[in-house]
Amino acid sequence: DEDKTRLKEIFHKNQIRLIGSYHNFMQTEKEDTIVKRFQRFYDQGMDMIKMAYHAQNEKDVYKKQGYKNIANRIILINGFVRTDLVASAADLFLVPSKFEPCGLTQLEAMAKGALPIATSTGGLVNTINDDVDGFRTKEFYDIEDGWRCTNKLYGDKNYKLFNSNGEAYCEAMERALNVYYNEHSKFEEMQKTAMKNDFSWDKQDGALDKYIKLLKTGKTN
Repeated sequence: DEDKTRLKEIFHKNQIRLIGSYHNFMQTEKEDTIVKRFQRFYDQGMDMIKMAYHAQNEKDVYKKQGYKNIANRIILINGFVRTDLVASAADLFLVPSKFEPCGLTQLEAMAKGALPIATSTGGLVNTINDDVDGFRTKEFYDIEDGWRCTNKLYGDKNYKLFNSNGEAYCEAMERALNVYYNEHSKFEEMQKTAMKNDFSWDKQDGALDKYIKLLKTGKTN
């Protein structure tokens, strides 16, 4: 849309990628696995700016931990800002949730063409088709302390790909950036697919129809 086009003209002249976020990243991640991976992305020459709101102390935390390069690439928006406005400027949108009954931010992001990078929990699994209209982790574990692995809730239970949810999320981020940089035509097709999604509750075979069918038959399919 026009908002995204104008903002991209400003930042993309210098090939800077925009990643949206809506939370305090350091509070969400009790491990710094993802922060270290961001640093590695920068070291590899992937220039990105992360826009975040509800993240008042994020830059100070990064600086104290020695991640000055990341701190200098964060645009903080304190107070309430509509998610769709942040998503309008972004190429990707971080949704590293520990739990998510349904989730709205990923829907708002997809509607604006900002592909979500999400953990495979709750409604994120139901609304994001991995590698089609966004990116999700291949595994997700129950959480007792930070992102320490306990019981696997999503993924093949016969083998283990990652040692933590943080590692799984980093892999999803790497896949997203790889598609952006190396398969950009695919990335643009994914954006179009995401923007065409219709999550209306009253559409045919939508949530309302399924709920009525559940009441009548005990089944949704």
